[in-house]
Amino acid sequence: MNIILLGYRGCGKTSIGKKLANQMWKTYVDVDTETCKRFRNRTIAEIWQEFGEPAWRQAEVAVTKELVARKDQVIGLGGGTLMQPGARDAVEKADDTKRIYLKCTAEELFRRVQADT
Repeated sequence: MNIILLGYRGCGKTSIGKKLANQMWKTYVDVDTETCKRFRNRTIAEIWQEFGEPAWRQAEVAVTKELVARKDQVIGLGGGTLMQPGARDAVEKADDTKRIYLKCTAEELFRRVQADT
């Protein structure tokens, strides 16, 4: 069984996902990290600047489809992954999968995202 964590940037998908995977003896995978690997580990900002958002989104959809097809993982989606129809469809149709939406207040999201920059 897979567990997919979704929510806004800064809601805790990565932090909670790693802890959850460890507790459940599963592998944690992050869609953003795996997508960055497709661009030789450049940052998202570098990828968007050099290749554009459409290239990022296309790779993100491909990565999402690949990850949801595997088993026994905790998958952290990117904050905007579900905005892409192909990724949304793959997540909706994934078999033997629990989907968990993480949320927190707008103020907390702002605080966390500001710490990232």
